[in-house]
Amino acid sequence: EIYTLSLHDALPIYELRNRRRQSKMRMKKSVIPDLLDWKKEEKTMSKRIWDWYAPIYEIFMPMDEKVFPEMYARLPEVIRGKNVLEIATGPGTLAKRIAPAAGKFIATDYSEGMIKTARKGEYAPNLTFEIADATELPYREGEFDVVMIANALHVMPDPVSALKEIDRVLKPGGILIAPNFIHSGVGGKPRIWTGLLKLFGIRFERQWTAETYPAFLAENGWQVVRSEVMPARVTMMYTECVRAKEAGASAAENQSETGKAEHA
Repeated sequence: EIYTLSLHDALPIYELRNRRRQSKMRMKKSVIPDLLDWKKEEKTMSKRIWDWYAPIYEIFMPMDEKVFPEMYARLPEVIRGKNVLEIATGPGTLAKRIAPAAGKFIATDYSEGMIKTARKGEYAPNLTFEIADATELPYREGEFDVVMIANALHVMPDPVSALKEIDRVLKPGGILIAPNFIHSGVGGKPRIWTGLLKLFGIRFERQWTAETYPAFLAENGWQVVRSEVMPARVTMMYTECVRAKEAGASAAENQSETGKAEHA
């Protein structure tokens, strides 16, 4: 006996499938806003942690000239007379020291507490401190000759978005200066200090090494043209970068010029 499914019989099945489809759509619509709200809340909580941490930041993470003398000697020469943006300035220690060498220097942080701390004391008239999110910078395309982001990419939930924003606001031929803490695997002090930071609610989202940090930058379109590992309480890797596509174009142009000279 052959059973044939009539339209009348099929309607309940169709209705059931339709209801399941609508239920899934409702779940997606409800989950996405919930996820966005959760991310927004996580970001707000992170800001609060940094706001609270601001007054004592330098005690735990000193970034002064005594700790990294090579970097402080190098940076004024790189930024001399240029339009500079610093992201994640923290209490402004580095900005206050090197800003006099720049043409214009804007130092930013997404923590209001950090900017409040940074604005205390005296600093060069060409330096301004502003609140800004590294993943949504309020600046024009190609506005800066140099962008600096020191020891921040590893604690960002989304460092890739920050690098994209840096690419947007950096002029053609501009320089990205991105020194960052790295995992050296030597000694117990780094583990002690990162453990203390975790107690304050600050997570190291990434734990790069001297090999994996340049690789991460390269994966996101940046070519490291100068680097130096600087041992300290937590080892830091100083890096200067250019856009990989610009570096490739420059290399091709130089090769072409060399070829012309050889045939002349």
